[in-house]
Amino acid sequence: MLFLPAKEVERDLSFHGDTLIVPVVSTGNVGQLAVDLFLSSGRVQSPALVEKVGYLETDRVAPAAGYEVFSPGQPPVLCVSLELHRFAKSGVTVLQQRGAVLPGEERSFAAELVEWARESGFKDVLALTGADAAEGLDPTPIGRGGMKRYRAGTSAAALAPQSPEPCPLEEALSRVGIGAFDVAGVMQGGWQNLMAAPMGGGALDAPGGAAAGGVGLGAGGAGEEEEEELALAMAMAGNETAMPPNLPPLPSGTGVAGFLCTEASSTRTAADGETEGPTPPLVVLLRFCGEGDNTPEAIEMAQAVNASLKLLPGGGDGEGEAEVRWSSPLSWASLYGLPPSADAYQ
Repeated sequence: MLFLPAKEVERDLSFHGDTLIVPVVSTGNVGQLAVDLFLSSGRVQSPALVEKVGYLETDRVAPAAGYEVFSPGQPPVLCVSLELHRFAKSGVTVLQQRGAVLPGEERSFAAELVEWARESGFKDVLALTGADAAEGLDPTPIGRGGMKRYRAGTSAAALAPQSPEPCPLEEALSRVGIGAFDVAGVMQGGWQNLMAAPMGGGALDAPGGAAAGGVGLGAGGAGEEEEEELALAMAMAGNETAMPPNLPPLPSGTGVAGFLCTEASSTRTAADGETEGPTPPLVVLLRFCGEGDNTPEAIEMAQAVNASLKLLPGGGDGEGEAEVRWSSPLSWASLYGLPPSADAYQ
């Protein structure tokens, strides 16, 4: 993955110590919509608040191109698949992704992105993703109760007697009311209650067994290689009834978030055999939702992120703070067409 700075940006731009926000292409594309809100609102409040600093180049994301819609009345600016914008005052760099990861390139894309974040000196990474609300894992779907946080690498720690090292980013989300995703409950069998999807002529059962005509994972099932390939295929197809090996127990519909967590939790070894520098901690903020008009969920997610990282002035979570005045981009005006005519109801 290659960083290409924008023409007007200094070539020696440093991301060292910044937080990187990554929207994951997922259910409802809530992450992309939330990032749109930050970019549009920042430009409206003050052009100096946020700056486009460059682009990321990779062969693993579908190409996309169009006109940027964050600065009405200004000359048109081209936007592409992967763009980086920086809120310098807050020390936050935001990636906007407009092209989907190509099929079969999910793990490689995640590895590239995590490695680039490590090499660039980011202190932590926040992945924004939607999650399939139909699974019934969300007991409080309204407001911030419909969002959960998950820190990469805590799957094993959730079952261990010792707690993982503190993570300031995770603590910031916790302070604004974002609860932790119930990893222990999922790993200890809560995920078995998810709906099984047909595959290979039958329905997948719990690990170690199989439904009639189906395939079971675990002892007595397929070999290790075949088991991992099958589990990964299930994960990308949105069926996570059987927990994929080496992937965190995230709900389905979360896109490449699981691969990002896996890569952020792995130890990297250089060509000379030495262990490379530490990977920045990665936290997933997921919002349970369905497909459709997800602008309300995007606003909720943007509010929670802003309350934690203060990209824009205000936030409403501190004493005397006013709510952020969100400005949606012009492209949102025609997302779902015009409202129905009132004459239709007369």
